[in-house]
Amino acid sequence: MDKLERASRDIQNEYEMLIQEIERHNEAYFQKSQPKISDQEYDQLYAKLIQFEKEHPQIIRPNSPTQRIGGYPSESMDSVTHTIPMLSLDNTYDYHEILAFHQRVKKNLNDDGALKYGKLSYIVELKIDGVSISLRYKKGRLTKGISRGNGIAGEDISQNATMIESIPHTLPEAIDLEVRGEVFMPKEAFYQINLQREEEGAIPFANPRNAASGTLRQLIPHVVRKRGLDALFYQVLSAHDFGLNNQQEVLSFLGRMGFRIQDNPLICSHPDQIIQYWKEMLQKRHDLPFDIDGLVIKVNELPFQQILGSTTHSPRWAVAFKFPAERKRTQIRNIFFQVGRSGVITPVAELDPVSVAGTIVKRASLHNFANLKEKGVQNRDWVWIEKAGDIIPQIVSVDHEARNGTQRPVSRPLACPVCNGEVGKNNPQEVAFRCMNPVCPAKIQKTFEMFASRNGMNIEGMGDKVIEALLDRGIIKSLSDLYRLTADEIIRIPRFGKKMAGNLIHQIEQSKSQPLHRLITSLGIPLVGKKTAKDLAYSLKNLPRLMNASEQELLGLPGIGPEIAQSVVRFFSQPGTRKMLIELIDLGVNALEPDSSQSDSFQGKTFAITGTLSGYSREQARAVIEAHGGRVNESFSKRTDFLLVGDNPGSKLDKAKQLRIPVISIDDLLSMIQE
Repeated sequence: MDKLERASRDIQNEYEMLIQEIERHNEAYFQKSQPKISDQEYDQLYAKLIQFEKEHPQIIRPNSPTQRIGGYPSESMDSVTHTIPMLSLDNTYDYHEILAFHQRVKKNLNDDGALKYGKLSYIVELKIDGVSISLRYKKGRLTKGISRGNGIAGEDISQNATMIESIPHTLPEAIDLEVRGEVFMPKEAFYQINLQREEEGAIPFANPRNAASGTLRQLIPHVVRKRGLDALFYQVLSAHDFGLNNQQEVLSFLGRMGFRIQDNPLICSHPDQIIQYWKEMLQKRHDLPFDIDGLVIKVNELPFQQILGSTTHSPRWAVAFKFPAERKRTQIRNIFFQVGRSGVITPVAELDPVSVAGTIVKRASLHNFANLKEKGVQNRDWVWIEKAGDIIPQIVSVDHEARNGTQRPVSRPLACPVCNGEVGKNNPQEVAFRCMNPVCPAKIQKTFEMFASRNGMNIEGMGDKVIEALLDRGIIKSLSDLYRLTADEIIRIPRFGKKMAGNLIHQIEQSKSQPLHRLITSLGIPLVGKKTAKDLAYSLKNLPRLMNASEQELLGLPGIGPEIAQSVVRFFSQPGTRKMLIELIDLGVNALEPDSSQSDSFQGKTFAITGTLSGYSREQARAVIEAHGGRVNESFSKRTDFLLVGDNPGSKLDKAKQLRIPVISIDDLLSMIQE
């Protein structure tokens, strides 16, 4: 084989290996919603492939990732062809490329002569780190929801789209319309879901985008509703049919049609303004309730967009100006094992403190032993840290070159690190290892903490240290023991005087009158959070009926699907659980849900809340509204009936005025109840 032939084969092999690597990451990202590398690392790989194909155009494969628009439609959902392809955006992390983009746009418009007839401007929107979606409406009614898929065809996610509260089912006008936007998972919802997944021994989502992607692929729609997805919209197909001339008008039109849109995007004419805004949002991104990974810069004028056109892959009139991945390098001091309320054993890395995304990180969960093994993490390793969704610290990779012989592999414990009990799995398919001892102190501690928590029975003063002290002294062993406590027993806890003990006894006594839905929440039933607890309590009205409900009966209730029904029945079928709950009822704990039919001032009405309320927390205001038949949504749309406003309100107030939605104070709310 001559040198030329050998070189040609080496180039071909390198090309194939690069494609295979990108395809592996595409599969992890698009089909499994479990990415192995950061966006920036993926973008670098993709850019390397583009450059490789520029240098060797003779070897380009028709099925190369550069010749496709996006990922792959899921095999478990029907495929729908897009009216117009959903293109990808070119992206950059570099200031100078934004200047180059501006120069290209101006040159192409000048060459066409378009700038003689109008002024060029840009609109700069936040780049939501979510999942693209297209919605079709016929005569004002939602008929189809489609994911991006490969850009040519996507998955039919119509049923799941109807489960997202911010997506309108009907429009205020009986028009045919197709719109596009981004579905995302708010940071708080992401945090709560991952906590629950870890407790259940499931693999946590890598970030909010992958949580949103995985949720939209759910085949059980009620799961989508429970996960709290949200959506923002930014595009109207055939915008000229509605007399729209620029992107600013498109957003206003979407707002009038009841879609959620971004607040106050930047309108500008020079790239220097874009760069300044990028710097500002790089600092503010952590304060937003959702994840963004950069900005999207669009030519504002729709006729100019049409002139500039698109390549087969991306529009020439838009570019994504992305934020660099915020990673910090630090060393693991120790890896210890934490036992959760359900017995799941989680390896946790104790780190040399490091600032990431605005806070000091000292610990990072490694989630489970399979994840620890896959990443190859050892004790005393130097590692790279990121925050998933700007919230959850996670180890993304190991700096193998920094190893110096002091590192040690980590093996899973053969016995529970808390009680020395047996370690195993509930079933062979489960990822997590658990403590199998039903009376493990770690489980009991978490059970008491959940019971006394603000969302549970709200026993003020019953914090984790107090619970730990009571457990250590053998004063409490089961939840019912809380209601047998005396002030004399509490005084035995260090730093507890007579007055504090009396106050705690009073709080425990007060908790007996909490409504049934709080008691259900406090029990920590797997898959049952605040909303599901309310659904169960409002429907069944009393605890004995819930304890004896069959799966079939539960499936007939609003918001209850097969997984939740099975979990509830399994929980209440345990003899120890039933015995403890009967004891709670005998001790005077309320087992009824108040009848809301006598207090229906807000029946069928939807509220949103903004600002700091005078004399009320948001949770208290929510409780007042729900007690009188109303509903409180985090999202805000044209379908909202009232906006409850306190001091320092956010952008919801401006939107309410724009949509002419009644704005009320807490005093107005209370007056409405009295009337």
